Amino acid sequence: MARPPILSVALPSDTGRVLSIQSHTVQGYVGNKSAVFPLQLLGFDVDPINSVQFSNHTGYPKFRGQVLNGNQLWDLIEGLEENELLHYTHLLTGYIGSVSFLNTVLQVVDKLRSVNPDLIYVCDPVLGDEGKLYVPQDLVSVYQEKVVPVASMLTPNQFEVELLTGLRITSEQDGLKACNTLHSAGPRKVIITSALIEDKLLLIGSYKRTEHIDVHREYMGRRDGILLGRGRDNGGSIGDEQAAAADPCCEEAGVGVGVDGKPILEVGRCGGRTREGCSRAEMEQPPEQFKIEIPKIPAYFTLCSCGICI
Repeated sequence: MARPPILSVALPSDTGRVLSIQSHTVQGYVGNKSAVFPLQLLGFDVDPINSVQFSNHTGYPKFRGQVLNGNQLWDLIEGLEENELLHYTHLLTGYIGSVSFLNTVLQVVDKLRSVNPDLIYVCDPVLGDEGKLYVPQDLVSVYQEKVVPVASMLTPNQFEVELLTGLRITSEQDGLKACNTLHSAGPRKVIITSALIEDKLLLIGSYKRTEHIDVHREYMGRRDGILLGRGRDNGGSIGDEQAAAADPCCEEAGVGVGVDGKPILEVGRCGGRTREGCSRAEMEQPPEQFKIEIPKIPAYFTLCSCGICI
């Protein structure tokens, strides 16, 4: 019997297909919940794999849920492969909590690039912030030695770029030097999402082209608060949403397009680790009004009578 047509692979696209391996919460917007929708609005076909599924984010006093292990991740990849569904243009990864899972992600990178050698790997190396690690210490060396060399783009914050490069960031020049260090290790595109310089937040975007490096820099006023979904602990991180959109937007136009250096900083104040405080911070909205534009994407369908397709 002839194989049924693989509709999602056959669809023509001016943007691409993204595999996003990140966390998921039932309530709230972090990880895939804050990355998938913006990418879809940009016209991308996004397939999310949830590295964890929790009832709510871990800033609440309690949370419950399940954690995907490396074997389970690979099982999903094999299922996609068996149905010839592994042709992705982009891979996006965020928070990863164990070395075993991160090593499996590296296997996924190899597998996807065996199908599409031009795969763009956008890595948000979620390690910590403001001097505090979110993950086990042994993940740092894996990122340094294995992940950075294969990433197309990195989006670390100040603390993370210091861990990855061993450089202390106290000035704009330090940030540029750190970007060059990362370029030398592998990724052509680096966005330092926030660096505290003289009580201001600095965003640096660096794109290493063939003969020169394009640099975008933006200073922003600091605003204390809890940023949920749009950042990773305080108002200084852009986080998953804009990091997810960064590479597709700047693929041809250069760093800074799409990530305009002006992250949303109007955030709700969380009243500590209390249910009321966390809920209030998630419910409060920034004062800016956003216009949602649905991209016009042509749809192509093939009728199939094989009895297998759903």
